[in-house]
Amino acid sequence: MASYRKGRSLIVLNGASLPCEYCIKTGRPAVKTVEIALRNPANPLTWFGRRPRLEVGLSRKPLDNHRVAVALTWSVLAIGGLMLVTGIASRSLFAAGIGGVAMAVSGLFRALSPVTSRSASPDYLEVDGAGEAFLKHLPESP
Repeated sequence: MASYRKGRSLIVLNGASLPCEYCIKTGRPAVKTVEIALRNPANPLTWFGRRPRLEVGLSRKPLDNHRVAVALTWSVLAIGGLMLVTGIASRSLFAAGIGGVAMAVSGLFRALSPVTSRSASPDYLEVDGAGEAFLKHLPESP
């Protein structure tokens, strides 16, 4: 058994895949398969950098939400970076501070993926955010 449900969480063993023909949020048929980096919104250290990745299926609404979050991440990061550089160049502490805050907020958008992971080890991933309808496609914990 490579992946199973444990209460409201999804456990994916090392190297296992999920049924991508169903949306991980709604359980409906997926319109697209995407690879999600499993970040922890409560831990800023996971917002950027390498994280374990998981291929999941998404239906239309969750896919649109994911695309908006990705667009917001990169837009706010770019605007924040420009403001930070401009603030430093013009010696405006206020502009540099606003740029730094904008860059930090972009990390929060990045962390708001369809699914997240509080704990990721080399042996398994504990995935949060999977919908009840999707979890019904998986067996209960052994």
